[in-house]
Amino acid sequence: METELPASSHMLILPHIRVQNANAISSPLTHGFPSITAFMGFMWALERKAHAAGIDDIMFNAVGVVCHDFQEQVTDSGFTYAFNLTRNPIEKDGKTAPIIEEGRIHLDVSLLLAIAFKNEDIENYQIDEYVEKIAIFVQNMRIAGGSIIPPSPNMAKHRKPHWIECNTFSDNDNNFSDFRKNCYRLLPGYALVERSDLIPERSKKMQETQPDATSLDAWLSLSRVNWRCKSEAQSPKTETKKENIWENDRDNGWIVPMPVGYGAVGEMQPSGSVSSARDNTIPFQPVESLFSIGEWIAPFRLKHPNDLLWYPSSSLGEKNLLEKSVYRCHNFYQYSL
Repeated sequence: METELPASSHMLILPHIRVQNANAISSPLTHGFPSITAFMGFMWALERKAHAAGIDDIMFNAVGVVCHDFQEQVTDSGFTYAFNLTRNPIEKDGKTAPIIEEGRIHLDVSLLLAIAFKNEDIENYQIDEYVEKIAIFVQNMRIAGGSIIPPSPNMAKHRKPHWIECNTFSDNDNNFSDFRKNCYRLLPGYALVERSDLIPERSKKMQETQPDATSLDAWLSLSRVNWRCKSEAQSPKTETKKENIWENDRDNGWIVPMPVGYGAVGEMQPSGSVSSARDNTIPFQPVESLFSIGEWIAPFRLKHPNDLLWYPSSSLGEKNLLEKSVYRCHNFYQYSL
């Protein structure tokens, strides 16, 4: 990997955050769960709030996502799912207002944030104070555009944010007993990890019968369940008729297509030179989504904190070197298999 996960000394655990009406459309091609960049944005926003409140010696380096429950707002009465959209009021002239398709999803997720402190001699009571303040910040924030619902009074004690000491760079398994215990506490649930290693494997397999198959073909193949009919030479039930058996290639677990960042498709423009930009104080560059393959796994399968955590990398390309202008999220799980 071109980048490394920043060293972190502790992990902040935000258990069972209930999110209402989060964005279910994670990219132009995928839906069903928010993009990992949305949780990365939540992490940066939380860090800015902490610094603004005087907790300026804390650094947020990476985020892990565990989903306990979800409810995508779709109509599944037919073969094709359709999003449940709002009916907007009519316009002044009596005509129907246009509908902008928005996918929404209700979530119950736990976030694990890798943190470090500028002051290496920080005391445990100071971290406890920081966590109490951060817990208040979280309740007033949004995740992937969705509103965070406070826990009920009888569940507030069990869903209280807490921290564990966990050096993400150490190879000593004895240091991860607290991490493993908390992984079991996150059950039932599934952690999202990256499996981009499956793309070259599927591409090589497809090229045995389709020499022109590309990485995009492999990604599309992994994004669906491919059924094929296998005909046996002779059926055990009869001596004359053949029996057809349907088989699928989904043998790698709960594999899903997912966006992992953005890549530039045009040169960077000076700040304020592009009309209708969201922020005219920073340079503007058009981008498109970068896609990879992810997998939902049970948290107890995680052997190391690095297997769970997602961290970003960005590289600013020079003119006409757009392939270097990339903002991408990385995960270590595929390298620990």
